[in-house]
This record gives sequence, structure tokens and C-alpha cells, in this order.
Amino acid sequence: MVASLLLTGFRAAANRIRDLDGMTMDGAPDEPPIALHSPRELALFLLPQRQLADPEIGHSPDGLVLAEWTSPRRDASGMELLPDGAGPFAAVSAAGGCGTTLQVQGRVPKDHVLDAVRAFTAALDGPYAPHSAGCSREKN
Repeated sequence: MVASLLLTGFRAAANRIRDLDGMTMDGAPDEPPIALHSPRELALFLLPQRQLADPEIGHSPDGLVLAEWTSPRRDASGMELLPDGAGPFAAVSAAGGCGTTLQVQGRVPKDHVLDAVRAFTAALDGPYAPHSAGCSREKN
């Protein structure tokens, strides 16, 4: 899996997954043990997604791998890799206009997580997206 990620351009993800695999083998005393399936599930998720940037990769207290992507405008989306193939996900966007943020979260099969987040961001960029132009507060 690591070699495949390296070949597809996910160098940082490959290195982090190698580190997480080492944690499962070594049983690092100051870290929770990583569920064996979780780094593999992340690699399988990333391989067909060549358009994505390398995610930041961490792990939850229960040993599941977490992947997070952020944009320069501070939008963020992330997912957790569960053994049943589901991917709890969340996304936050600063593009709500008027200083508001928009959020979405849910749980779908991991193969549909990107679709769920894309739908969220497409709504922000679509014709009904809120714009900050109507947010000025005029004093009378």
C-alpha cells in the first residue's frame, strides 16, 4: 500500500501510514494502538483519488485513522476510517458570508464521502450561495 501511494503522489500520506503501521507493530506506550485495518482503509480510499492533496493524518483515541484536508481560506473537511467501510465525515466552510460558517456532517460508505463533501462545497459556489455583499449594516 505504501509503495502504491508513493507512486500515485501521496508521499506524505505514505510516510504517515508507514509510521502508523509501525505504531501498530511496536505498540508505542504513549500512543493508543492503531486498528490494523484503518491505515489500509485510508490507503485504499486515497489510491483512486489522485486529484486530492495529501491529507493531514492522525488517529482517534480509539485507534482509528483520521484524515483532514484544509484549504487556504480555512475550509476543512475530514473523515474517519471505520472497520465496516463507513466514513463519518465533517466539513466546515467559511464561505457562508456575513462572517458565518457552514457545516455538514454525516456517515456514509467511505466511497461516497467525497461526493457528500463536494455537494456541500458545490452548494456554496452555486447560484444560491450566500454572498457577503448584502451583509453591510447601514446606520440610519
